[in-house]
Amino acid sequence: MFHETVKRSDGVPYAVCMLCNSAYKHPRCWKSAPTNSLNRHLDDCVAYQRLLKTGVESSMGSGALSNYFSTASQPRILVTKEWIERQVLKFFISANIPFRQADNEYFQELISKIQVNGGAASSPSRKVIRARLSKEAEAAKADLKAVISKNSSKISLALDMWSTRNKFGFLGILSSFFLGEISFSQISTNLSSCNRSLD
Repeated sequence: MFHETVKRSDGVPYAVCMLCNSAYKHPRCWKSAPTNSLNRHLDDCVAYQRLLKTGVESSMGSGALSNYFSTASQPRILVTKEWIERQVLKFFISANIPFRQADNEYFQELISKIQVNGGAASSPSRKVIRARLSKEAEAAKADLKAVISKNSSKISLALDMWSTRNKFGFLGILSSFFLGEISFSQISTNLSSCNRSLD
């Protein structure tokens, strides 16, 4: 649950909590390599304890995409048409459900049971869900540009390419960089399909 980092100003290694970004001197700074401080931190870390109990990572995670799918308990919110569209989009993406299922009569009936302004909600169509995805993707892209433009450290890119059983290729890019002296961040920068199948 810790990133291993080095403080750039003096070269001292640190262990940084992946969930709350608390930093501790790396155990290898001492000959006996004690892990007591790291174990004590895990006992006291609110985000880690929540992860153990619920299996859901806190919204304190650094990635824009992980924040979008965060399911940590939130205060009661007003149910609106926009809120329903966002939740339906999250559901379809997280379960890998084709958008055409939004036109399924049973799904539409389920959504119609939700009350919005005293009346039944209308189920978003697949076109509405696709438009919502485009809107959320543009917002995530703008957030990513803002974070990276404020960064003064070097950025490490990790590329991974894989294919499905049907030979459709995908390329994923992970950006890793420092925020400040020892705070470490990783962001899923890109996930795109390739134009041709892979052999």
